[in-house]
Amino acid sequence: IIPTLSIGGAERVVVNLSNQLRDEFKISVVILKKDKELAQELHSDINLSVIEKKSKLGLSLFSSLQTWLEKNSADLVHTHLFGGDLWGRIAANRAGVPVVTTEHNLNVTESFLKDWIKRYLGNYSKQYTAPSRAVADYMQSSYSIAEEKIKVIPHGIKLEKFEHTQPYLQHDPLKLLMLGRLHKQKGHDIALEALAKINPNKWKLDIVGSGEKFSEIKEKINELNLEDNVEIWDSTLDVVEEYNSHDVVLMPSRWEGLGLTAMEAMASGRLVVGSNVDGLKELIINGENGLLFRPEDPENLAQKIRYCLDNPQECSEIANKARQYAQDRFKLQDMINKYHQLYQKILS
Repeated sequence: IIPTLSIGGAERVVVNLSNQLRDEFKISVVILKKDKELAQELHSDINLSVIEKKSKLGLSLFSSLQTWLEKNSADLVHTHLFGGDLWGRIAANRAGVPVVTTEHNLNVTESFLKDWIKRYLGNYSKQYTAPSRAVADYMQSSYSIAEEKIKVIPHGIKLEKFEHTQPYLQHDPLKLLMLGRLHKQKGHDIALEALAKINPNKWKLDIVGSGEKFSEIKEKINELNLEDNVEIWDSTLDVVEEYNSHDVVLMPSRWEGLGLTAMEAMASGRLVVGSNVDGLKELIINGENGLLFRPEDPENLAQKIRYCLDNPQECSEIANKARQYAQDRFKLQDMINKYHQLYQKILS
């Protein structure tokens, strides 16, 4: 159960998990809104149901989901993101169905009410999973979840999707990419302030994504006179082409649960320049398989980008190491095997 199947990291994890486990379990995906761009990637064996909220509070959704779970004889419910965690867990408990809950991120901007609800519902889940040590620690401190109830299962990606991207070729000007939600978390303003310090003839930036910060980002671009160097594009399903046509992926995040974009970019043999925050620093080893800069420090980020401009050969070597690192560490099957074992343990 997840609020939507719109384009996002948690949604893609649900699609991959569902597709890969369909031979072992009868899988259904339940969403709470009609946003479902990623639904086209679900295998035809998987049932997709839309059970919408009828009111702002969505009180009827508890009984609608409970009825659905009972009608479909659900043995196990796996919830994702706040909407799935709230309505899904209460409905599952009413139906007597055990719950696995995955926390995907460090929810540092979440309201006090949402934090309180997650603490209140702490015992509604039989098992929790987190994609990184950082998220597991956050769950313990923010939601008072006992450490023994949390299993760290790093996300995996479909490596074969990215293995045919061309080797790192540094274009002139340098082609930079930011891929993901237009949200405060992602630090678009930090990237723009850093790039304003660099010769504009040396670089171009494509921002790909949608979100509530679109207008603010446009204003920032105009304020810094970067209109000739920065373009914003809608979200896309063809992320492989985005990685293939760029040199460096910027991730100046203020926080990250793990960083699916970083994983995909590394698997594509691209150089990732990311902030040294929990989550990303579990993926990136500075100077070996990517570059890390001080969080919320545009000048330090500008220094890393200048390094890319001045050291193309070294950056090519880092990008190649990133691809190999991804091949060794980001296997989708590793994630699938761990969830398969977890489901079997709960159902036994």
